[in-house]
Amino acid sequence: MEDEKSQFKIFVGCPRGRHVEDGGGLGPNTTDQDLEQYFSKFGEVVEVIQLHWQKSGNKKGCGYIKFTSMEPVDECVKIGEHNIGGRPVTATKAKPKEVMKAHEGNKERE
Repeated sequence: MEDEKSQFKIFVGCPRGRHVEDGGGLGPNTTDQDLEQYFSKFGEVVEVIQLHWQKSGNKKGCGYIKFTSMEPVDECVKIGEHNIGGRPVTATKAKPKEVMKAHEGNKERE
């Protein structure tokens, strides 16, 4: 079931090789409304989730955008790097939680 939920989501974060501290990824002042406004030009946005560090509550500089259909997901991924609030952000198709948990489990075994 999770696979169905994630199929219309993108993950937005730092471009490869760039860190939040270096000006990549979502900025600390970027709001959910900023993200909804930016990504709504690709299609209807139904959910915005910015990830936070558990201990500090600070933003991680990444998150998820959920659309109503697959077309905006494909368009955002095709573009690749976006500029939000003057910061480079990459968009990739979101992976289901099960896939991410399996990947994390493989890392622990290495």
